[in-house]
Amino acid sequence: MKMEDEHPASSVLLNTFVIKKKRCRVYFHHGTLIWETERPPYTRWTLPLTDALAVNYGDTYIPDSWIREKNPTVVLSTSPTSFILHYAARGPNNRWSHHNVVMSHTDSRQVASWVKTIRNYLLNISCRPRKILVFINPYGGKKRGKKIWQKEVQPLMRITGIETRTIITERAGHITDILLNSNLDGFQGIICIGGDGTFAEVFNGLVLRTAKDLQIDSNDSNVLLPQPIIPVGVIPSGSTDTLAYSLHGTTDVQTSVIHIIFGDTTGLDLSSVHGNHKLHRLYASVLSYGYLGDVIKESEKFRWMGPQRYDYSGKI
Repeated sequence: MKMEDEHPASSVLLNTFVIKKKRCRVYFHHGTLIWETERPPYTRWTLPLTDALAVNYGDTYIPDSWIREKNPTVVLSTSPTSFILHYAARGPNNRWSHHNVVMSHTDSRQVASWVKTIRNYLLNISCRPRKILVFINPYGGKKRGKKIWQKEVQPLMRITGIETRTIITERAGHITDILLNSNLDGFQGIICIGGDGTFAEVFNGLVLRTAKDLQIDSNDSNVLLPQPIIPVGVIPSGSTDTLAYSLHGTTDVQTSVIHIIFGDTTGLDLSSVHGNHKLHRLYASVLSYGYLGDVIKESEKFRWMGPQRYDYSGKI
């Protein structure tokens, strides 16, 4: 059964699906999906679609007994008889995780109707990015940037249908050069897979690019530097990942990816260092001078050691 208004949030859907081999009544109304078992022990689940990641067609088995009972003359075909709803659930310690539920029905038209309605609802969440520029630092931290992209980030991007363009960084300053000189039209987000230094390169390049487009002299210490329009996402793969932890309350990779897919944003204060009529750097976490600054500078020679380079540099 279906009753529709003009806006997807006003749609009302009600039907019976097979979920984990049990028949369940499934409702959708006002952006909330509810499913509950038809027979005891009764169990009920509630999912606000703001926590949904994507919905895709699936292919699952429907018990013959249910087909005979509900639709004696039905003939199975290659038409989709199930859909997979991907969603995120919040757990302890600020961590979010990806889950899915498969809902099956003998009538492919019902499946198509539900998929269309849920997709339209998700498309109307305007803050969610559709196209993202991805910078991967293969040398940061434990040198796991590429693996994190392939194993943990890219699969979720594909599930949600987000278009991505990936760039593997080759040197210090590479990200800044690209952001200053590339066409960024059409991107709703820029994400970096790396540590705090990689993130710093992204926001330095993005602020400089915004100032350049607005014809603002970033070397003038009396000028208020502009706020970039494109949001930046951080996926931790560095040595300390303090900024990722400050943003999400965890350095869990999947949590960061889910926040990016949701289009969650928050403000971040930046400070600048000017000297001799020139902008030297924008920073967001630590400005060090003296012993700590010397340790960080010295540690750059030992990046191959990973996070242990800081302890080593502090002792020599």
